[in-house]
Amino acid sequence: MTGDGASGASSAASPAPAPASGVAAVRADRGPGPSLDPTPLAFIQELDEEWLHWTVVEVGADGVPGALGARCLVFSRQGCIRRVWNYPLNWRALDAAGLAALSWQR
Repeated sequence: MTGDGASGASSAASPAPAPASGVAAVRADRGPGPSLDPTPLAFIQELDEEWLHWTVVEVGADGVPGALGARCLVFSRQGCIRRVWNYPLNWRALDAAGLAALSWQR
């Protein structure tokens, strides 16, 4: 379930643009690849004068109802969880702004 229930935070954010051509991306339909790193990555996003503390982790999608692939990224913070199926292979190298934008992808 995707939601954005933080009080005072704008819920009218625009989706991030698609990755630039030539950027390797994980596709939702791709099968298992390299082993998953279960270590969450933390980042902070400033939105409407609030500091939002996010964690993101790549997870296997076995047992996920309606899964669009073998794995996905799960972004979470207080009051919000987002699941992203299409993301760059180097997602851990993105800065906070890049991760925040990626969290709006499907």
